[in-house]
Amino acid sequence: MTGLWLLIVGFSIFTLLHKVNNGFPDVKFFIILYVIGMIVQFSKILMKKFRVKPRTKSDQKISNIAILIMSALVLLSYIFVMLTNKSFDYYAVRELWILILISVGIHFLFFIPVQGKYLASSLSILTILNCLIGIIFNIDLDIIFVFDGLIKIIFGFVYIYSSKLKYVS
Repeated sequence: MTGLWLLIVGFSIFTLLHKVNNGFPDVKFFIILYVIGMIVQFSKILMKKFRVKPRTKSDQKISNIAILIMSALVLLSYIFVMLTNKSFDYYAVRELWILILISVGIHFLFFIPVQGKYLASSLSILTILNCLIGIIFNIDLDIIFVFDGLIKIIFGFVYIYSSKLKYVS
């Protein structure tokens, strides 16, 4: 199930390459695909097809904690950007999106007990590393989006392939 979710989110990241008139990422299509992904994520038919193992109460608890932590980190990122920038310009938007993607990368670490240490930690490290490289080398936000989307799509296929093998690393 994680694989399908990562594919949808990976493709939704690419929609952020579309800009509104002010040059900021247009989030409408991203939100639409994200909501579709949430609906797919909770589809009982797809859960049976793609789930590697039955979800335990512990798995559900870990997932809920990970999502809560990610949400808190995203909120803190927004507050930080709003407090440290005089204007909400390209650089503030870039900083906010990079912090959001780092928050997502951190939240993947919490899935290690649920999805396996190699896949979840690799996904986390690559997601965070993409952002850190973007910060260090002042890489354009669109390039960061492209690599983030590709990372999620590639891992999506890996998770789907793993679920077909009924194998968890």
